[in-house]
Amino acid sequence: MSINLLDLAKGYLTDAVVEKASSFLGTSAESTQSGLTHAMPALLGGLMSKAGSSEGASDLLGLITKPELGGGMLDNIGDLFGGGNSALTNLGGTLLSSVFGDKLGGITDLIGSATGLKSGASSGILKMAMPLLMGVISKQVGKSGLSGLTSLLSGQKAHLEAAAPKGFLDKALGALGVGSLGSIVGNVGNVTSNLSSSASSAAKSAATSVGNAAGDLGKGVKKGGNKMLPLLGILALLAIAYFGFRSCNTENVLDKTIENVKSGADKVVDVATDGANAIVEGADALYGAGTDLVGKTVKGFEYLGEFASRKLKNGVEIVIPSKGFEAQLVNFIESDTPVKSDWFDMRRVLFQTGSANLDDRSMGQIDYVVSILNAYPNVHLKLGGYTDNTGNAAANKTLSANRAASVMKVLIAKGISADRLAAEGYGIEHPIASNDTEEGRQLNRRVSARVTKK
Repeated sequence: MSINLLDLAKGYLTDAVVEKASSFLGTSAESTQSGLTHAMPALLGGLMSKAGSSEGASDLLGLITKPELGGGMLDNIGDLFGGGNSALTNLGGTLLSSVFGDKLGGITDLIGSATGLKSGASSGILKMAMPLLMGVISKQVGKSGLSGLTSLLSGQKAHLEAAAPKGFLDKALGALGVGSLGSIVGNVGNVTSNLSSSASSAAKSAATSVGNAAGDLGKGVKKGGNKMLPLLGILALLAIAYFGFRSCNTENVLDKTIENVKSGADKVVDVATDGANAIVEGADALYGAGTDLVGKTVKGFEYLGEFASRKLKNGVEIVIPSKGFEAQLVNFIESDTPVKSDWFDMRRVLFQTGSANLDDRSMGQIDYVVSILNAYPNVHLKLGGYTDNTGNAAANKTLSANRAASVMKVLIAKGISADRLAAEGYGIEHPIASNDTEEGRQLNRRVSARVTKK
């Protein structure tokens, strides 16, 4: 089953948030809640309808990537529903106009008719609800781009039908002037299919170009001299073009490739030759066959498997790589294996260089840890921070402890009880790869988790 966007949005609408909205709008809490119950399905239906064409989907991606919808907006949703952030309310009006156009008045009147709310209150609820819903979508889509957006929306049919008040959904779609929900989902699915086909073709073309450039580069290095520098630039540009289509498992590979291009001809040839051969041989695998393309691209990077839906004990489903951290953690929790010293590496938990400040890309994996801990309430975790052997050992131990503590702090902020968590820094201890290579050092810089109770 796909991610339920309406349930995720509903999770932010606590009694306190609804009470703030009611006070701001001058309505009762019951009327406000009814307005939100009707508004959310109507908004989602409108977003799905807009994503039913390539142009509309592109426009929608531009809207959900607005900086105002990122950052801490969802963490401070009370400011939006309490009218404490007029900029966000104004943003809601802009988003509504962009999605609904001249149909907005009809949707506003329909909600007022269904709930008894005055036009001003109905409009206010829509302006509050739209940034919330699109913020949730933005968080789920992350960096997966257009295909991730359309794939997410095409899986909302059953959730939308279940959440909409009886008979209301047909009226909302009628007010939008679109076809049935089934036809809307079909249109979004067609856009997803077209995007996948285009991405696969582009990736194959780019992979072949990278392979050819790597071959030329190898010949140039043997001859020596400054003549090889243009080839280095070509390789870097082609690598960037190819990795624009990479999955989230390959985020660090791009950085590694660029770093190697800068570090010297010999190292570039070593990495590029291995990488180009693997890319040419495995381009098709990236979009379907599932061979070890990532593992072959750069030494030291492991293939984490294809992404698949995994149902947790409480019925919540998460989409995770079959060999990644989340799958390893859930497999261990659900197994009969007694608690011992097994550590699982959180490969997508990243930090700003030299600090314990989490990179924004880390939040996706941390959110999955929250989902897993919520599904298995008896599980306790210990977080371990590690560094490579570069620099002062004592400073490294402090940094690793602070990084593990940063992850723990975020988990607590997201609702996990502090008594279920522990954190410790181990610095340069317990390396999992050789510190003699950059690839090995990068693997050693990590945060890992161990189940201490289940």
